[in-house]
Amino acid sequence: MYRRWLILGFLVLAAGAAETPLAVLAGARAERLHAAAGETSPTHVIRTGKEVLAWTLPAELPPGVYRVEMNVRTGNTDGDPLNVVGRYRFWSEAGGEDAALLFQGKPGEPPRRTPGQWPHHVGMIEGLQAVSLAGGQRVFATARSSWAEVNEIRILPAREVDSLAFALATDRERHLFRRGERMTVRVRASSFLADPVALAGRVALLGPDGDEVSAQPVRFEVPAEGSAAAEIEFPAGRNGLHIARFETAWRGHVYAAELALAVVSVPPATDLPEDSPFGVHSAGLDEMYQTGFKWIRLWDTGDTWNQHERAGKGQFDFSATAAKVDRFREQGFAVLGVLAYTPTWATTRPDEPHYTGAGAPYPPKDLADWRDYCREYMTRFRGRIRHFEVWNEPNAGFFKGTAAEYVALLKAAHEVARKVGPDIQILGGSGTGDFLAWTQRILEEGAGPYMDILTFHAYTTPAAPEEANLEGRLRRLHELAAEHGVGHLPIWNTEAGYWSDRRTGVRPATAAELLAKAPENLAPNWQTGWPFRPIPEDDAAAFTVRHYYLNVAGGVE
Repeated sequence: MYRRWLILGFLVLAAGAAETPLAVLAGARAERLHAAAGETSPTHVIRTGKEVLAWTLPAELPPGVYRVEMNVRTGNTDGDPLNVVGRYRFWSEAGGEDAALLFQGKPGEPPRRTPGQWPHHVGMIEGLQAVSLAGGQRVFATARSSWAEVNEIRILPAREVDSLAFALATDRERHLFRRGERMTVRVRASSFLADPVALAGRVALLGPDGDEVSAQPVRFEVPAEGSAAAEIEFPAGRNGLHIARFETAWRGHVYAAELALAVVSVPPATDLPEDSPFGVHSAGLDEMYQTGFKWIRLWDTGDTWNQHERAGKGQFDFSATAAKVDRFREQGFAVLGVLAYTPTWATTRPDEPHYTGAGAPYPPKDLADWRDYCREYMTRFRGRIRHFEVWNEPNAGFFKGTAAEYVALLKAAHEVARKVGPDIQILGGSGTGDFLAWTQRILEEGAGPYMDILTFHAYTTPAAPEEANLEGRLRRLHELAAEHGVGHLPIWNTEAGYWSDRRTGVRPATAAELLAKAPENLAPNWQTGWPFRPIPEDDAAAFTVRHYYLNVAGGVE
């Protein structure tokens, strides 16, 4: 079954006078489906990405083909700038969710990005194709976002250019192929015309350097108000990013659709040894086993204390974590769990709001509750998870206790681990930014005997690792460990990376495009504070390889 259709860029028309919509659906009049119990956000707000907003079209809207625009605001509660365009979807009850529209920034007036610590996008976006609608139908909108708003939906008459739509797809997750295979690309043509139409086009494969590798003609006999598809095969002879590009013309209108493909030759996780140094955060992806990583770290995945024991003392729910761990282990991964985030009922600050639950970053009132949780987690996953890291970046706001309180948590987790299973390893430290100062503080507080592995997070983005003196910082980390009697401990870098902006199409953003998206008062940065901005993907790829190399050369396992 083919899936993950990507539709890009019809003919771009010059922005003219604002059109009068045939119908307007106000966000405030939406019905919000699937909201969590007790959720008090306004009805037009998507708070978790699971909510669906619903409207009923005016009865007087005649059946026909229409364009859809949405006035939206995408917020940001976790510091990761969201691509407002790629995350919104719209569909009708007649077409079903499988026929959901994707969106792009409206030509000439793309959503603007606001400054501040938690920026957001505000503005108008438009559907990438037309849609069949009729009065009285139910229509729906959603967004994969931690905070989004649909302020208004505008239903506009279709143009002649909207009579046809084209899409590319493969049968692979993330369109990922192994070198030596044949890459099968499916091209679909859809028509809203009352008569059949014959179309001829061309599909080209662009290689990693942007040069055309191969091209083939394609023809369609598209039935009235129907669709037709054709398959094209290309060789997967070279590793890296490829782009399949379809082009055609009809009645003077030029159409194009693109799809990013990847070719890899790395061994699957099942073939890698456990001492492979490379890991990844799962980010909800099921196909990471094909990317050359051996380890998966469960962070930003909801696998924390305040989720596992959310309802109250002893009311454990590890079902979601168990499903992930079983899936990853079947794919050959070794799993690193993170012990963090206090439930509201157990925290010292239940009145302190946090996006994962009130009081989550604060230490527990009773260390016995922490011990009981660690024992439950380790016991349930004995034999499936052997490595547990105590907290995430406790020096960067994820933990709002003292160094001594952190060491108390570390000590308790280590003592529990020794009783649950001799093979369980406790990782401690996990500092980021100035991780050297944090590591020194916890070692001075006596953390050394209570960790089997010393961890840190060495981000250098947006700078290259050499420019950020990664080598010197690693040398100093080894010196600190030796000075406090734990120079023998393995050292792991359990989180690092470079920030690339989410693509609005299939092509990586250029440095000039990234600069143009920065708020005027912050450019070239995108957020306040330290130099916080994405970098071009070519730089991110090069810096990542060099970062890995310098870590391994610097004695990081």
